[in-house]
Amino acid sequence: MKDFFVEDAARFDNATVTTYFVLTSMQVRDKKQGGQFLALTVSDKTGSLEARMWDEVAEAIATCDEGCYVKVQGDISKYQGKFQITLKKLRLAAESEIDPKDFQPSTKFDVEQMWGSCADMSLLSGT
Repeated sequence: MKDFFVEDAARFDNATVTTYFVLTSMQVRDKKQGGQFLALTVSDKTGSLEARMWDEVAEAIATCDEGCYVKVQGDISKYQGKFQITLKKLRLAAESEIDPKDFQPSTKFDVEQMWGSCADMSLLSGT
C-alpha cells in the first residue's frame, strides 16, 4: 500500500522514501562524463515529481516503460526550487502491490454537496 504521495514531498525533504508511482515519462540521456542516466517523471493522484536515476539504468530501461506502475526507492530533495526524487532503485510493481485509487485524481470536497451546488446554480440560471 502506498504511504508516500507527491504532496508529502516537503515533509520528506532530504529523506529516503520507498513508494509506488506511475511512470509518466522516461528519457535516456547521456552523462557528460560518459554513460547514460534516466530523466523521469513519476506521478500519483496528488501530482508529479521529476526523477533522476544515475546508476543501473539498463535494467530499468529493460523492465519499465511509460504508463507502468513502478516501485522506487530514492532521496527527496529540492532542485531549482522544486522537489525531485533521485532514484537508487526502480522496478516494475506487482499488481498485488498497487491500489489504482492511489493514482486517480480525486477531490477533497464533498461530492454530494458539489452536486447540490450545481443544481442550485442551474435553477438560478434557468437551465
